[in-house]
Amino acid sequence: MTRPLLNVTIPWSLSHYIPLDGFHPLYRALFDHAPENICFSAWDNVKLYRKFRDDASVRRTVIEQVKCEAYRHDRLNGSSIAMRYQEYFWPPDHVLTTALEGDLEFYHTAPFPSLKRPFVFHCESFVPVLFPFAQRGNGDAESYEELKAHYRSIFANPLCLGIFSHVPETLQALSLFLSDPIIDGKLFSSRTGLSANAFSIHDPEQKPSLSRPRFLFINSANQNSVNFFRRGGHLVLRFWKEFVASSRDGQLMLRCAMPGERELCEYGVDVSWVKHEMGRSIVWDQGYLASYEIQSLMANAHFFLLPSVALHSVSIMEAMRGERFLSCLIL
Repeated sequence: MTRPLLNVTIPWSLSHYIPLDGFHPLYRALFDHAPENICFSAWDNVKLYRKFRDDASVRRTVIEQVKCEAYRHDRLNGSSIAMRYQEYFWPPDHVLTTALEGDLEFYHTAPFPSLKRPFVFHCESFVPVLFPFAQRGNGDAESYEELKAHYRSIFANPLCLGIFSHVPETLQALSLFLSDPIIDGKLFSSRTGLSANAFSIHDPEQKPSLSRPRFLFINSANQNSVNFFRRGGHLVLRFWKEFVASSRDGQLMLRCAMPGERELCEYGVDVSWVKHEMGRSIVWDQGYLASYEIQSLMANAHFFLLPSVALHSVSIMEAMRGERFLSCLIL
C-alpha cells in the first residue's frame, strides 16, 4: 500500500464552548469526494472517550501533557487579546491537535492552528473569524488595533499557506481589516457545494398545491437552539402575522426550539397571537431532526425563509437543490 501523497489533519475542539461548527455540512464533500492519494486524520470524540475510559496509561499521559501545556500558557506574556485567545484554545486542544498525524492542518470558521505544521483556512463570513472576540452575527469587537496585530501574526505566519472563501465579500473584508500585503497574497476564492452523499437517493417528493403554500423556517444547519434570533425567527413570526392578517391562506412550519415568551416579546412578537395560530396556520416542531427529515421538510415547502444576520450557504444550497427548488425569501 503506497503512502498517501498528503495527510490532512482536521482538528476538533473538545472545548464545550468552541464547537466552531464541528464537521459542518459545508465540508462533508471534502471527506466524501477526496482523491485517493489524500487521507484525513481527525478525532472521533466517542472513540476518544472510550480510549480514555479503557486505557489508564493513555489517560495519564494526556493529562500530564495537558498540565505541561497549561503551565506554559500561564507563563506566556503578551497582549490581553493573545491571552484570551489562548484561553479559548485551551491546553487539551493544543495537545490533541499536535497528537494528530498529518502533513497539513485544515481549519474553518475561526483559526486556531497549532503553528507546528503548515495550515490552510476556510471561512464563510468575516465576523466569526474573530471568534471569540466577535460572535457569529454580532459585529461588536474590541481593541481593533490589537485584534489586527493578533490575526496578522497568525495569517502572515509562513506556516499559513492559504485563506479561502467562496464569498468574495469575505475575502475583501479580511483584506481591508488586516491591511497586509503578505496576507493579501494568500487570499483565494474557492468554489463550494454539497456532497451528493448528504442527500437521500429517493425521488423528489411532489409538493402540495400552491393554493395553500407552505413556508419553512429552520434556525440553522446544525439546529443550534441559540440561533433563533440571529437567524431571524422573530422576523418570520412578525411577517407571518402580517401575511395572515392580509386574508391570505398558508402554513408556516418552524423547525427550532421555541424561545421564552419574554424574549419573543422583546423582539416584537405577538406571543398571544402565535399561541392562537399554533395548530392552525403555524406548525412548530422543536425536536431534533435527522438530515433526511430536514430534506423532507424542504421538499414539501414552497418558500424557505432566511431573514438571517449572517450568511448560511448550506441552507440556501439545500433549499435550491435540483428539482427540490424552494424560493428563498431573504427578508
